[in-house]
Amino acid sequence: MARVRIAGIVRVCAMAISGAVLGCGIEAAGVAFGNAAALAQDRKPGPSAASRGRRTVVGFTETVRLYPGDIEIRAKIDTGARTSSLHAEDIISFERDGRLWVKFHITNRDNRTQTYERPVVRQVKIKSLGGPAVTRPVVMLGICVGDVFRVTEVNLSNRLGFNFQLLIGRRFMRQALVVDPGRQFTREPRCDISADEMRALDTVPGLPAPKEND
Repeated sequence: MARVRIAGIVRVCAMAISGAVLGCGIEAAGVAFGNAAALAQDRKPGPSAASRGRRTVVGFTETVRLYPGDIEIRAKIDTGARTSSLHAEDIISFERDGRLWVKFHITNRDNRTQTYERPVVRQVKIKSLGGPAVTRPVVMLGICVGDVFRVTEVNLSNRLGFNFQLLIGRRFMRQALVVDPGRQFTREPRCDISADEMRALDTVPGLPAPKEND
């Protein structure tokens, strides 16, 4: 039985890698800072994964922690999606320092609400079955899954009626996670986050570097 289970995990990992080549039907539209930054992030391993030299095995659903804000929500680890997607409420677009920003909030299962103001790094056009394409803003957020932390692109969407507020896509998973589809909620989000990783949350291509507090 142990051998069968391990083989299943290897097959799932292979599916995730091959799926990364196929894509998931998302088109970039109105790119704010260019595709080069997105591609660089896509190919660069996350610091936590690279420093350990191993991949963390997780279930297909996990409790994760978002940064900034340090709020926990339930997520589905989705090997069929390229980019992560977050249910956000009351999304308001505004301009700050000549750049497009969005303000939004999320509320978890414990009725804790966290409000965010994040710069828009680009916008994506999502093709839906039987309906028109929808344009969504993409922001940078930090996500902790088990002991793996990465700053990654997240598109903001309306996921009312879905079981999970967050879908975690392949960009986050690459070289860091292996998904066991037979397991759920296997790990608490406990990431050892460095000061450099936290600063990366506010370092967005095309924006001035954040000022250090005296």
